[in-house]
Amino acid sequence: DRARPLLRHFGNLKDQVAQTAAGQLAIGIPPSLEHVFTADFVVAMQTQCPEVSLRVFEGVSHILREHMMAGVLDLCVMPFDASTPMGYTQTPVMREPMVLVCQAGAGLADLAAGPLSRVDGLKLVMPGKANVLRGQLENALVRKGMRFQLAVETDTLALCLTLARVGDGATVVPACALYGHTQ
Repeated sequence: DRARPLLRHFGNLKDQVAQTAAGQLAIGIPPSLEHVFTADFVVAMQTQCPEVSLRVFEGVSHILREHMMAGVLDLCVMPFDASTPMGYTQTPVMREPMVLVCQAGAGLADLAAGPLSRVDGLKLVMPGKANVLRGQLENALVRKGMRFQLAVETDTLALCLTLARVGDGATVVPACALYGHTQ
């Protein structure tokens, strides 16, 4: 269900380009969308636009942003960033709740429905400081007078989830990042 708006958006983009789209398209997609969007999108593009050579980059938001700024990507899916660079536009395509992932037994906590205080003072495994979601979380905690405590910094979603599950810290990720993972 969460991938439908993205698929609709890319379908509209294809219609705008033309019925006989051709050439190369470089797209950046966060690893959290791998199981709910990326494979279906690639298959749909190959089927509907056989003349388009597709290049897919997977990475966290600040890496995708760097690729966009360097001209490596034609478009990318990433969290909304209030500081959109000059010459770029953002189109909201979906809203995704954030979830707290911690050691087995502690379970999952939906941060959209629960208090931010659940994260206060927890040792966190998070992407680098330039990551949009980390920045939003860190700023929200500071605004509320709470403490952001970093245990490990890594730009690998799989490692964030693994370290959180084995108890080396907690992590905050989009809900779609948990698709297909046992809870």
